[in-house]
Amino acid sequence: MVLDIVAFGTSTPELAASLVGVLKGRYALGAGTVIGSDIFNLVGVLGVAGIQRPITIGSSAHVSIGALCAMVLLAVICMRIGWRLSRAGGLVLVVVAAARWGLDLSAQPAGS
Repeated sequence: MVLDIVAFGTSTPELAASLVGVLKGRYALGAGTVIGSDIFNLVGVLGVAGIQRPITIGSSAHVSIGALCAMVLLAVICMRIGWRLSRAGGLVLVVVAAARWGLDLSAQPAGS
């Protein structure tokens, strides 16, 4: 649960920067910030947590980490198709992200 909160906190400013970039026609900025934020959440947040105290990654987190990696790969694949992420591709990514967050939050034991 703590990692979900940290991930939300680090991703929200990136989402805002991406939306501003898209509104100004700088689409690469949006792609770079979102993918960079996901990679940071995966490597940086887990790395810092592991430095502070050894952590055990539960089996439910394996699915979430796999989904996060798959989302980054899917975004890259969508962008490689003509170097554009279409509205349909963006919608797929948003739905997958929302489903991942929903599963993550529903799998947390009460009081975590």
